[in-house]
Amino acid sequence: MGCGASTAAPGAIAKKDAPVTKGSGKNIMILFGPPGAGKGSHAPKIVEALGGIPQLSTGDMLRAAVAAGTELGKQAEGVMKSGGLVSDELVVNLIKERIKEKDCAKGFILDGFPRTVEQTKMLDAMLAKAGDKVNFVLALEVPDAVLTERICGRWVHKESGRSYHIKFAPPKSLGKQAPSVTTMLDDETGQPLMQRKDDTEEALKSRLEAYHSQTVPILAHYGPAGIVTKVDANKTPAEVWSAIEKVVGKAPGTAAAKPAAAAKPAAAAKPAAAKVNEAFVFIKPHANNKAVQDLVRSKFGEKGIEIATLSKPADLNVPAAKFADFFGEEWTTVLAEDRAFNALDMKEKLGGNLDELNAKWDATGESGGKRIKFGGGFYCGLIEHDGVKYYTFNAFFMRMRGKFTDPQGSIHYFAVKFAPSALSWADFRGKVLGPTDPAKAPPESLRGTLFSGWEGLGLASAPNTGDNGVHASASPFEGLGERKNWLQTALSDDTFGKALLAAGVSKEFITAGTVDPQVVLPGDDGKKGSLFDQLEDLDFDECLAKVKAIAAVN
Repeated sequence: MGCGASTAAPGAIAKKDAPVTKGSGKNIMILFGPPGAGKGSHAPKIVEALGGIPQLSTGDMLRAAVAAGTELGKQAEGVMKSGGLVSDELVVNLIKERIKEKDCAKGFILDGFPRTVEQTKMLDAMLAKAGDKVNFVLALEVPDAVLTERICGRWVHKESGRSYHIKFAPPKSLGKQAPSVTTMLDDETGQPLMQRKDDTEEALKSRLEAYHSQTVPILAHYGPAGIVTKVDANKTPAEVWSAIEKVVGKAPGTAAAKPAAAAKPAAAAKPAAAKVNEAFVFIKPHANNKAVQDLVRSKFGEKGIEIATLSKPADLNVPAAKFADFFGEEWTTVLAEDRAFNALDMKEKLGGNLDELNAKWDATGESGGKRIKFGGGFYCGLIEHDGVKYYTFNAFFMRMRGKFTDPQGSIHYFAVKFAPSALSWADFRGKVLGPTDPAKAPPESLRGTLFSGWEGLGLASAPNTGDNGVHASASPFEGLGERKNWLQTALSDDTFGKALLAAGVSKEFITAGTVDPQVVLPGDDGKKGSLFDQLEDLDFDECLAKVKAIAAVN
């Protein structure tokens, strides 16, 4: 399919390598560039070069707000469901709320906003009220004819998200033939590739016209401040990054912006993070005893599965600042005074009375104002007993699904790792853990062993589909979500999280995704489905590609 180029409007004049002005000391950057200029490829490296300040996409922020059910999210959802366009004011308010978060303390990068001069003025006014201002504008420039070649030559495999290009990365099937659905086939599956609707001649022409008429004038708006820098992005990726790296290094807070120090030998490049499957596993309350804990450890050791972390919920990494803001006392003080308990220990503190624990836990809820959610499935409640304030975690697990028995009242978790080359995720769940119904599980699996030997292992009754002994993440992404929600693991510290960020998947999409939202499915005419269901039993690389493909259409 051929593509014609549109005529580029004259760009705003800006100083090359313009000095960055300082306002509040934050590094507030806007990344500009037409479709196909390479923003998505270079943005993760810019984030790293600027010390990890977040890249903010308004689309991702909208989806995250809707998924979280915030007031702004509800407003946006109502507008979108009615087929309307979200107002500039609502988008600016979303940005206003997002940049209050801790990760924006040193600054942030806006990508995809503002798109018009009017939006720019609203953004400036909002920032000015907080004593901030945009202090760096980076524009990637590529001739329209080159963009046409780049974009209109793109084809994708809708199931995996694998991307091809008729000139730069053709599939093996193309040869010297003209590109078509019969000649453009996926290298791995042989299935036909497809072109996105936005990659067609008509769509690209409209997008470029909008960029030149509405977005390029923003550069003239910021030009007088001397903060606009243009980079010729019509070069190899390495050459473009080299140019970007030089100008980004002048931003506030970066090493290059500070007085030069004595030169040091270049550090050796860090090896790429190993592609290791990482899952979150816990023993359910009805089966949580030492015998079962030992069985799980033994089975994992037998299969070469590394146990990275194991503990009770009371040992989870509590966000201290959030705890103090909500409860009014320091987490370190509570720990020092031994006033934090998991569900089982809290029950014992109450004299072994499960009914009293259930009643007190219920009283901490929304109407009681004494319970906070630190993440998906991770709650802390304030329970007073004999005049002392105690804090208990996830007491609802004492009666989860209404079937968990009284004698075993807490969970025991394991964070585990295994190499995909040695054990696939499907085999980890199907053969090591066993299927959901323990009666159908292989005898040597954990659930099979629990089913056949439940009495000898000290269980009160035989495991069943609900109380099947052990839970485990269904995919690398679900494992990421459970580690984030239970252990407060930062995305930048998580192997799979880092891989997603490096692949260009935004923090907002990942965060919203950890609560398993309904998402638009790639290449399925707008059909929606569970994000977790799309990723079930995929190994590291497959899961990464699938998440990237889903993020691209959401």
